[in-house]
Amino acid sequence: MLPGLRGVGKTIILFQLYKYLLDTKNINPKNLSYLSMDQLTSYFETDMLKVVDNFLKEVHKIDKINLYEKIFIFVDESHFDKKWAISGKIIYDTTKNIFLIFTGSSALDLEINGDIARRINKEPIFPNNFKDYLSLKHNISI
Repeated sequence: MLPGLRGVGKTIILFQLYKYLLDTKNINPKNLSYLSMDQLTSYFETDMLKVVDNFLKEVHKIDKINLYEKIFIFVDESHFDKKWAISGKIIYDTTKNIFLIFTGSSALDLEINGDIARRINKEPIFPNNFKDYLSLKHNISI
């Protein structure tokens, strides 16, 4: 899980990981999926579990229980899906072949959740400071 304030780069990190798996690790594109839960819940009134189940059915012709390939699913703005934690728990408990990364800017929704507490690793994403800016943009160390 990557919680953090809006605008700190969580979505960029997801896209960089996606590109890394695709280009460097040569993961088959059909084994990668990016879900923008703010859009999926707003436009299609669906949830993550339904989207994942449909993805497996349509792309892989299989269900979670019988899945034998490694699948990577990047769930951006997960807190827009009110059932994101229970969906993550169900996926985690059903198969070890789906690797999920959640992002979200609603810290309270992401922090207080018994369904997912022992099943996640959390890596908070913090805003850069001026020292980071100088280092990244101008290669200046202080």
